[in-house]
Amino acid sequence: MEPNSFTQTSFCDVEIDNITTNETKQYILNHLSIMCSSMKFNSRYAKVYNEQYSKNLKNPHVFFLKSGGSPYLMFLTQINNTNYSFLIDKKVNEKYSFPKILIVPYNFSNELYQGTLFECELIRDKNSHWSLGINDIYSSCGKSMNKTIIIDRVNTIHSLLEKCYTENEYSKSCPIFVKKYFDYKDIHHVNNEVIPKLPYKIRGIYFIPLRVDYSNILYLFPKDDFVPKKKNVKNIKNIKNITKK
Repeated sequence: MEPNSFTQTSFCDVEIDNITTNETKQYILNHLSIMCSSMKFNSRYAKVYNEQYSKNLKNPHVFFLKSGGSPYLMFLTQINNTNYSFLIDKKVNEKYSFPKILIVPYNFSNELYQGTLFECELIRDKNSHWSLGINDIYSSCGKSMNKTIIIDRVNTIHSLLEKCYTENEYSKSCPIFVKKYFDYKDIHHVNNEVIPKLPYKIRGIYFIPLRVDYSNILYLFPKDDFVPKKKNVKNIKNIKNITKK
């Protein structure tokens, strides 16, 4: 990429490169679509729950917690034989035509830069510490994960981070972690034991089907319940009700 296509910006309390030209952003997004099965940066990860999806939830699902953080894609690729880790905002500021795209200097093995794409959340906790939570994976080393069940996708994420990722100075400012998945039967444990101990806000629950041809579903908590509570009985009753319909 041309040097004039990016500038330095403060991100997670450190200085990194920020893509500034629309031409370069368009190139990166086109490259993403080509490398990752026509994926669009603003594709919805899940459908927001309403009554018509209650029947879907009768099918086997696992779930993980949606934080109050911002949704991003992390795209690992090569451009002109140079490895890049792009962090792509899934939302576009109304003043601009393209999303924010940052070059995050994480240290991954070369093979991941053949086209690896993660669904992530950028989280700032109550102590003002940053982290990047990986929720899911769309493509691994150029191989589409569209037909791979969620259990195997999560195992792939863990394997890649264990074998192909090395912490460096930047990862101290914004460490990577993998979101934890749970079974339906764990809902009370998650509500009473897990959520109260988290250092960041929870906005809802993502239900991920075990069948790859079903859609992910997002159940959002009421706004007053964004802050974790010791025993949020109302939310638990609502969740148990919708999974039984």
